[in-house]
Amino acid sequence: MLANWYHKEKRSYTDAVLHALALMGWMDVYYDGLPENREAFLRTRAGVLLGDFRKTVGNQYLTKEVSGAVHRRLGIDFVRHAKQVYGSGFWSSPVSTPDGQSMTILTYTRAALRVAKLL
Repeated sequence: MLANWYHKEKRSYTDAVLHALALMGWMDVYYDGLPENREAFLRTRAGVLLGDFRKTVGNQYLTKEVSGAVHRRLGIDFVRHAKQVYGSGFWSSPVSTPDGQSMTILTYTRAALRVAKLL
C-alpha cells in the first residue's frame, strides 16, 4: 500500500512524516476528544494519508477500502519517525517573531490562527 502511494501519488516517505508532524501540532491546537483516545486518533489519522488500496487489473480499476486498524498500524511508524527526526518537543521549540518576541512554535501557530480567524 505504501509503495502504491509513492508511485501513484508521486509522494515520498518524508511527506508522510511531515504530515504526521503537522497532525501532532493540529491536535495540540484543536483536539478536544477524550485523552485516552488521543494517541489512537493521532496514529489513525496519520495513516489515513495513504488512502485506500487501488490497483488496476486488466482494464478494470479496483479500489479496496482499508480499515482503521491498517491506517493506525501505518500511522504508528509515521508518528514514531516524526518524533525521532523532529523530537517529541518540536511544537515546544522556541522561536522569535519579527518584532523580537520569544515564544514556542505552537504559541506562534495559535497566534497566526487567531489572526486568520481560524481559532
